[in-house]
Amino acid sequence: MGEYGEELFKPAMKRVNAALLGACLVLALVGFVLVSATFAEPWFSESRYGYFIGEIDSWDGEWATGIVCVAPKNASVYAYGDDPHVVMNFDNIHPRCTVFSGYSRQAMFCSSMVNFSKVELNYNGKDLYMAGTLEISATVIMCTENVTDVTDFIAELNIVDIAIVTPESNISDITDFATELDIDVTIFYVTEENKTDVQISSSDSGSYVTIGDEVFGPFDAEIYYEEPMFQVHMPRQSLNPAPGQLYVTGNWTDFAVEIEGFGVLSGKVLDYVVKYEPENPGSVARTDVNHNHKIDINDIAKVARAYGSTIGSPLYDPILDFNSDSIINIVDLATVAMNFGKTY
Repeated sequence: MGEYGEELFKPAMKRVNAALLGACLVLALVGFVLVSATFAEPWFSESRYGYFIGEIDSWDGEWATGIVCVAPKNASVYAYGDDPHVVMNFDNIHPRCTVFSGYSRQAMFCSSMVNFSKVELNYNGKDLYMAGTLEISATVIMCTENVTDVTDFIAELNIVDIAIVTPESNISDITDFATELDIDVTIFYVTEENKTDVQISSSDSGSYVTIGDEVFGPFDAEIYYEEPMFQVHMPRQSLNPAPGQLYVTGNWTDFAVEIEGFGVLSGKVLDYVVKYEPENPGSVARTDVNHNHKIDINDIAKVARAYGSTIGSPLYDPILDFNSDSIINIVDLATVAMNFGKTY
């Protein structure tokens, strides 16, 4: 290493060497009392939470798309408090149907976890574990450039009314198409002036079109047409609730959701925020920061590298802040050092 390299890394090496020296001194201490903390709430609280957003990329090993979000109720992903709110949206066909030419039919699913039976952080080798009942709903969407596909599809549905939403430039095309349907048709035109006010929604009772403060519906189905693509949206249908579990592994890098009857959804964590104050901050499992079921020099080294860091600094990691005092210091180093050599 040249003179420049030595000067560049000197501060970091001093910090790591000091931290490792502190660890060695701690190992020699006798009667060191670990600070313990308890939490009042059984699930998430201001001192104990773990939220994340992840992207689904596999459904039972096949390609899939979707999002999983674990967030506080009625709050943003980075707020804390209350029990966790778990929402999933997923399907196994890309939702942007306009990339297809010809006929495409898909089901898009939405799910949320309720009636939690277990919510734990750092549980059984998992960074986050949740179990409960999942409420699931499905929305069927058909996409095509062929108007005959649309009329045949609608004929199979046995519906009596439908809403058609379309840009104003397609008035003649959509009017001709509407006359071919032997059902009640209501056409909503999207213009440059009102396009930000037009919203399409769905529930178990039917499809709705909202323009500004006015709500129209329910309709048995809804068609969005922008030349040359037709998109037929069926109302959301609730399916039978199913038991399932969600867990995060790999130090908050990977997640999986197992739903009875739906298989396994998996993907990568995009972002997360976590904090917890366990009943015993010095427990062996708690200080196994690399999750290999033993406390070794690697665990001590991780704490040592973050020594002196506080919330907001690049090296700070709440997983290494065993007593959750917002700084990784001699107490945290002592905590992991006291468990050195132990397994679980």
